[in-house]
Amino acid sequence: PESVKNEYLSALVGMDMSLHSMEVVNRLATHNNNNVRGGGTTSASARTTYDGGQGNDSTGEPILHPEYINLFISSCIASCENMPDRHAQNRLVRLVCVFIQSLLKNNIVNVDDIYFEVQAFCIEFSRIREAASLFKLLKTSNPSVAIGGSS
Repeated sequence: PESVKNEYLSALVGMDMSLHSMEVVNRLATHNNNNVRGGGTTSASARTTYDGGQGNDSTGEPILHPEYINLFISSCIASCENMPDRHAQNRLVRLVCVFIQSLLKNNIVNVDDIYFEVQAFCIEFSRIREAASLFKLLKTSNPSVAIGGSS
């Protein structure tokens, strides 16, 4: 039922952010109900590179509603900002940046929905190469916002 699904998804969004939780969200975000039949996993899609190797068949209903993905991104950003250990924080920021880049490159999230929050995150962590790379992707993905105009 829908209420059970929403309960699971809410729990997923509320989990502590980790490599494993990002992997779960990435796998769910890149699949839809048409291509989740079991047994279709390849070694390429099992890697933790977020390289988009899973594919997204746009004909089916997505497993994860964009609202949940956006909430999870916000949770990841908050986890990075609240991490007391700088070394662990840097590692987490790198992971989150690669994760968000994958979602953007695969058109899983709408750049307009996350633009300002992710932009602020990238500026805060601009010392990290992956954050600078994500910032460039944001700017090229949404030139009207980057220039300050409206379309």
